[in-house]
Amino acid sequence: SLLPRTGPNLIMKKNKKLGFTLVEITVALGLFAILAIPAYMMFSYGAADEMSYHKTAAANRILESCRDEIKNLSYAYAESLGSSFDTVNLPPATFDKLLSAQKELKDSSFKFHGIAEKKTGEPEHIKFTLKVTWTKKSGATAEEKLVFIKVK
Repeated sequence: SLLPRTGPNLIMKKNKKLGFTLVEITVALGLFAILAIPAYMMFSYGAADEMSYHKTAAANRILESCRDEIKNLSYAYAESLGSSFDTVNLPPATFDKLLSAQKELKDSSFKFHGIAEKKTGEPEHIKFTLKVTWTKKSGATAEEKLVFIKVK
């Protein structure tokens, strides 16, 4: 017939089509959870990699600062550092200030160690090996190294 239907049967049919069932909502939430977990893991690994990059960059700044201070020393003073050293105490001691600032601001404790090997021959020079180590979040030890020479 051309007349619209009325009555309780029509109202129930309309209401059924307007919403989602509990089963549909549960399936949708389950699929969302399955897809969200890998996305979360990807972002957390990315954040850990970025943290590792910042620590490596900080270690390289420490090494470059120490290298610059040693290169600005006289050859005789560089010889007096000895074959093994942990800090370079120079006025204005910028290297020591940088190392202290890194220890205060970062969640890891950087440890510096330097080795000086005097080489004879032409030209006479000192080979410096500088190392900065720190402990990663996983407990493993990481290290950055810088090697350079100072010629007499």
